[in-house]
Amino acid sequence: MRSISALKSMPRGFREYAESPVAEFIRWKSYLMTRRVRDTEASDRGLVEIVREHALRAAPLLNYGWEITDS
Repeated sequence: MRSISALKSMPRGFREYAESPVAEFIRWKSYLMTRRVRDTEASDRGLVEIVREHALRAAPLLNYGWEITDS
């Protein structure tokens, strides 16, 4: 597993979740959503659709991040 850049303590507004099973993830400074693509998919016109579908799956996480940073 790669080293994840994380805060040393819970961010403001999330301290009540310090003992939560997801506390580690709340302290992360960034997230990366990936999808494996076979060589045949990478060289096919269908790659555009694969990227579009992946972007749609990532949208809720992105929207949440934008929403909380606009507060």
